[in-house]
Amino acid sequence: MKTNEVRLQTRTSKTLIDLAKAVEIAPDPARTVVTENFGSLELMQKETVRAGLTEKLGKKCTAIYIIKLGPNANWTAVRDALNLQKTGKLDGRAYPQINKTAASEYMYVGSSRDCVKRLIEHLGLGAKSTYSLHMSSWATSLVGDFEIEILKYTDIDQTVLCAIEDQLSKELKPLFGRRGSR
Repeated sequence: MKTNEVRLQTRTSKTLIDLAKAVEIAPDPARTVVTENFGSLELMQKETVRAGLTEKLGKKCTAIYIIKLGPNANWTAVRDALNLQKTGKLDGRAYPQINKTAASEYMYVGSSRDCVKRLIEHLGLGAKSTYSLHMSSWATSLVGDFEIEILKYTDIDQTVLCAIEDQLSKELKPLFGRRGSR
């Protein structure tokens, strides 16, 4: 450990400056948007969803994704429905934290090296033990649509991806999910 050679704050500052430079020159992502109705969640089949997302995004997709409420969806109803499901512990699923935020049209901001798999989990077609929205278990009776915006990156460092995700989460203030670096 270099504690005596160079001051910790100086080393940390250099690392953050290097990260800022890497974020600045990161490539622009390809943008894809998928819109669904909450009611359609109960009809979704895992393999059909996987095939559709794979066709749009490719087999292995590194991306940041933003799950947003449509214009007819009510953010309070969405928050309350997940809160009821989470606190009731009715189905043994691992739900994300519910953020203390003012009204927000954004449900969740996340990133993944396998975006198709991760979105399947959020839709509620994945493992119960994975922390995700599991929307098909609580959101099927909600009114309105939701939109998933996928920002697909090619050849991007994980640290840079996380920094961009953290900035989006800070700006959008989603209703659910962790905020800040891992």
